[in-house]
Amino acid sequence: MKTGSILVPGSGKMGGLVWSHNKGGPYIRTRTIPTNPNSSRQQAVRSFLAQMSVSWELLTDEQRNAWNSWAAENPLTNPIGNSYVRTGHQAYTGLNARLLDAALPVIDDPPSKGAPLALISFTVSYTDGDSVSVAYSPALSASVCLALWMSLPQAGEGNPNFAQARLAGYSALTAPSPIAMELPFTVTDSFVVNFWGARVRDEGLVGVASKDRQRYTAA
Repeated sequence: MKTGSILVPGSGKMGGLVWSHNKGGPYIRTRTIPTNPNSSRQQAVRSFLAQMSVSWELLTDEQRNAWNSWAAENPLTNPIGNSYVRTGHQAYTGLNARLLDAALPVIDDPPSKGAPLALISFTVSYTDGDSVSVAYSPALSASVCLALWMSLPQAGEGNPNFAQARLAGYSALTAPSPIAMELPFTVTDSFVVNFWGARVRDEGLVGVASKDRQRYTAA
């Protein structure tokens, strides 16, 4: 949408418009109402967050203070590049919900190590429209698994970014390359998907994601 005013960096909603920002600069778009399919994964993640929110109350004061300090020292960056700080409660529930989603044990104390290093190589190959084989290096250690994300399959040449990706799933710890993974969306013949892979430590921290763009060709 074009306007007669100069746009400044920012984000937010007003009426039927949304202010946002991408690599081309600030922009305004028409607000759309997102769909809420209430998938099994969404239900599971909501359950994990609720479960960990209750568990937060069972921590000692010393543990909660440690999480508050860790969160303050480890800010995150939002999709438009701005840094923000979580509360200790948000960090605890967020990291542990990820661990539960990956079928890993939860942690009561904040992470003692940093995020894992990025993958050196990452390649996705279709097994069929519903599954893929993921090859990567280096090998996963006993404390690291692999997470896979994907964009919605598309017929055009659009190039969705990581903020638009959906989590496809996690490998087991030390899973050898390549690994087979089921996709949450069926890919149609000639459709393109952006995939991202990243190492995830058993403390819930995620490394920098690597990207692989693949077009599916039905057999």
